[in-house]
Amino acid sequence: PMARWTDFLQRLRGDSRDAERQRWLAILGLNRQLAGADGRAQVLTVLVDEAVRLFGAERGFLLRRADGPPGFRVEIARSLDREPVQSPERKVSSTVLMRVLQHGEGLFSEDAQADDLAAAQSVADLRLRSVLCMPLRVGDDVLGVLYLDHRFRAGAFGEADLPWLMAFADQGAIVLHLHDLLAENRAQAERLAEQNRSLQATVEAQARALAEPAPAPG
Repeated sequence: PMARWTDFLQRLRGDSRDAERQRWLAILGLNRQLAGADGRAQVLTVLVDEAVRLFGAERGFLLRRADGPPGFRVEIARSLDREPVQSPERKVSSTVLMRVLQHGEGLFSEDAQADDLAAAQSVADLRLRSVLCMPLRVGDDVLGVLYLDHRFRAGAFGEADLPWLMAFADQGAIVLHLHDLLAENRAQAERLAEQNRSLQATVEAQARALAEPAPAPG
């Protein structure tokens, strides 16, 4: 929504630190990369790679909401060296993801081993330290989550990172939404084409039946 972007820009203009300016310039560069990317996977990979780099994360994931357990699926999973993360479904905290999906708000943890996330089994199993997440929203709908983490350093992220991550998440949400619309349009076109083929076959069958001579009266 426009109000979220307005709030983000107001925060941006009020901060003259060089690191913040560099993030702004990177987002502008990201927009150009997204515009020139070929296909959904490439667009989202660029987005996650840039988020990992700019926020100093160890790993980055873009996840979609999904029906049935565990309630999400991994679209993109990238490491700091811009390589795919293997078995990504096992590398993210389901507790963190479901909290963001259910509440639709961003979340960060300076040390997940010491705050209220420490009790979560997934956080303990993954030995997470720093976590930064933001929902991908289109209107009131939450399509997924942009999830960054660092297993070896506490304090990697802070509350000031949330509005910046929101800018990335909003871009990811737009990409997903547009590709969902394109897929829906293709599916509708295919259904319409099938209906037209069925109707044409029916018309042709009726035409053949009408062209056949009527049976002679017995």
